[in-house]
Amino acid sequence: MQKWKKNEIFEAIQAVGLDPKEFDLEDADGEVRIKHKWSTSCMTFADDPSHYVGRYVVGDGPDWPFEAYSWQAVIPRIRRWLGEVKGDLETPDLWAELERDARLIFGAGSDDLAANTPFTPEEQTEIAARLQTLAEHARRTYSLSAAQMQAFRREARLPH
Repeated sequence: MQKWKKNEIFEAIQAVGLDPKEFDLEDADGEVRIKHKWSTSCMTFADDPSHYVGRYVVGDGPDWPFEAYSWQAVIPRIRRWLGEVKGDLETPDLWAELERDARLIFGAGSDDLAANTPFTPEEQTEIAARLQTLAEHARRTYSLSAAQMQAFRREARLPH
């Protein structure tokens, strides 16, 4: 693959807001492979100036074939694929997060949770400090009146 084509791929990665360091570009025997290092997203195509045939995958989606008859038709497909890769990377897996949170809460150390012991004095001090920080943030962010702040402090059991 010619250097200018590789450079266009590099620039396309940057143009969608991704880091080229997160991709591998392999060119072996006329087969080009662009692979996102930390996902299954991948695009491959034959680098034949008269006819480009390839496939791409985004995340855990299906394998999509494509065909183009010029480099000018391939580079927009690469850009579109990169945009889809970025969208996939930025989309949270809510079910996986829910499962991970459940493991954190109910996983190792669940015997400690079952005991439901009172907070230690150190924990109470830390909680109070965090609530105080939250109160100050709320006061600045939402321009709360003195009465609203007093109600907030009363509900949060913060010192006046």
